[in-house]
Amino acid sequence: MYFQELPESQRDDAVSSMVYEANARIRDSVYGCAGTVFQLQKQVNEFQTQLGEAQAEIVNMQFQQTNQVNELQTQLAKAQAEIVNMQFQQTNLVALICQEMSAHCPQPSSPVSIEHSLIHTPQSFQQNFGLLDDNNVSTAWEPLYGYERALHRYT
Repeated sequence: MYFQELPESQRDDAVSSMVYEANARIRDSVYGCAGTVFQLQKQVNEFQTQLGEAQAEIVNMQFQQTNQVNELQTQLAKAQAEIVNMQFQQTNLVALICQEMSAHCPQPSSPVSIEHSLIHTPQSFQQNFGLLDDNNVSTAWEPLYGYERALHRYT
């Protein structure tokens, strides 16, 4: 190759390439630069394989994380539904107790709150409503058990 045939801007690169090839021939007299290029291509292939494995691992980890988030969201939704169900049952129980109290209790002449009746006169509450009587307990809870059985049919 004649340097005079090359444009001046490319002559420095050509000289550098020839020096590199000469040094490569000193290190590897059979292959020279071709051996170096082969080694570099081999490294590139190994790096691409490692990169592919790392990308697959990242995708797998993201998939696992998504599954964990979905599982946690499902558990949260179930817990929230259970809380709503318990609140609904509590409301029904309070309504049933109030209904039983109003059915069995003579109306006071002066306005007295339910809390006052429960807190200040528990004996009269138990005597008037018979809540500790086994027969009344089982019949008082029957509407709730029926409701609970019906609720489980829909869940």
